[in-house]
Amino acid sequence: MRRVCALALISSTLVLGSAASGDSSDPQLDRVEFLVQNGAPDLALRFLSNLQPDPSYSQKWMDWERLRFTIYREKQDWDAVKKRLEVLPSELPAHLMQTLLTQGIEVLIDSGRGDSVRPFLRELLWLGSYDSRQVAHWRRLTIRSYLSEGLLEDAQNAMASYQSEFLPNDAGWSLLYARVLLQAGYPAEAAEYLATVQSEEGLFLRLLSRLRSKADSPNQVIKQARAMSTKLPPQSPLRTGLRALLAEAALYSDELMLRVDALERFYQAPMPAHLKGLFEYDVDKLWQAYIRLGERTGNATNLLIGDDEPWLRLATSLTNAESIKARSIYALLAERTSNLVDQEAHHLRFYLSLKQSQREDTAIRLYTDKGRFSNVQQIPKAVRLQLVNLALARRNVTLAASMAVDLTNVGEDIDHLDWSLKRARLAIYTGKFKDSVQILQDLINGNAMLNKDSVDRILQVIFDLQAIDYQQAPYSLLNELYQRTSERGQQREILFWMGDALRGDEKFDSAAEHYLRSSLFDSDGRDMWGQTARYRAAETLADAGFVEDARRIYHSLLEDTDDPKRKAILERSIQELLLKDQEKSSTSH
Repeated sequence: MRRVCALALISSTLVLGSAASGDSSDPQLDRVEFLVQNGAPDLALRFLSNLQPDPSYSQKWMDWERLRFTIYREKQDWDAVKKRLEVLPSELPAHLMQTLLTQGIEVLIDSGRGDSVRPFLRELLWLGSYDSRQVAHWRRLTIRSYLSEGLLEDAQNAMASYQSEFLPNDAGWSLLYARVLLQAGYPAEAAEYLATVQSEEGLFLRLLSRLRSKADSPNQVIKQARAMSTKLPPQSPLRTGLRALLAEAALYSDELMLRVDALERFYQAPMPAHLKGLFEYDVDKLWQAYIRLGERTGNATNLLIGDDEPWLRLATSLTNAESIKARSIYALLAERTSNLVDQEAHHLRFYLSLKQSQREDTAIRLYTDKGRFSNVQQIPKAVRLQLVNLALARRNVTLAASMAVDLTNVGEDIDHLDWSLKRARLAIYTGKFKDSVQILQDLINGNAMLNKDSVDRILQVIFDLQAIDYQQAPYSLLNELYQRTSERGQQREILFWMGDALRGDEKFDSAAEHYLRSSLFDSDGRDMWGQTARYRAAETLADAGFVEDARRIYHSLLEDTDDPKRKAILERSIQELLLKDQEKSSTSH
């Protein structure tokens, strides 16, 4: 039987329309949240646009709009945030308009798009507000927008104006001012300004200020940063800042092991938005640290560059506690070899070492940030395959699709059917329906015959296409699949699904024919499948205007069933046909 998995991930079967998160006052909103949570944000946005209430229902509309911004943030689609802010409905109450503009502005600032928010901030400030705290918040957002772009002079001017007007003396202002001073290159002044701030962020910024002003030695800062790290909650966003601080202190003290470890941990989580700009770290800094550590590790045992085998033996002999050194050797070998096969093997060892250390987020950053690999085709194929599987396991469809692009020849050790179906589903989830159809066509046409399991797995992806109402290709795909299976039971089912595809395309005559062929395929049509197909044929004949044919099939089904419920359904269908006849007769006179 057909297993509907329209919006499932590759490895799971989920039904469209299920509730996303338990009880909800709006089941339609649940439906969209379900799609987001299960890896189909683009499809969720399409549903959101179709189902969102009218803006006149302001509070309900607002709930949907918050979800829209959440989806944009998760997709990191900052252009969409900006465009949406530009077209917010003018009939919204002022307080809701202010709330959405403020939310969108904060999202864009967090993404480093400070330049795009200032027109909206000017609009908010021009409209004014009776709430002075709200106005002060917008003014501080303006300063943050300058900081996010590195426009330090503008930030300093805006701060001077704010200070003279509002006379702030709160800790939040002190932290903001200290960040500006640090980015402007005045660490000693920042440390002095933070002297009385006792919050965790204040202590962190003070540590950074004292390191850069050389008031404390790198080793002193490392010791204090480690002590502070032990006291922070596990999910504290300051942990990422402390890792960056440790990496900087390790650079000053030439502690290569600590630097690599700190940078790996740093890339495991995003830097909190309000701390961005304090550190100038791109992933090439980590690649460089690996290579330096790899050289140092090899030199310590007098290994010669150019002879890979002793280096590999050393790397594989290292314990788990020394996995960073092993990774450094793999990175060094990958950098120095000109043999593409060996280079890919070294990169795969490097990736798998990071995976074993549970630092896959760092691996993602190392291979996807622009710099060492300027485009996806330069990333070693073996690593791309690993990243696809990782992304699918995390339901990150966008990353999986970007890594899988044009990756058709994946080698003999990879199941070709499995890989092609993954690519086809990824194309569906990212809205590239024609690409999905082409992948399926190539897969089907590349096989003279397919076994039962292969046909069944291909069918699931075709059902995905039908579930999103993409009617342009499922029939032709099903027809080709029908030709490539010798399993009579599957052929019978496929005829039924072909009827569904034709009916969805309003080709009722052909659809009815396919249902009847399915019903009588190796059968007299009286078994359960046959009765279902005959019933669907009767419905479709009625749609096509063949009322007598439909009535005849309904009556034959009545004779073949003893189930009271089925009898009631059939009698109601016959009654509906009679009503249609009466309507047709009355309109003709």
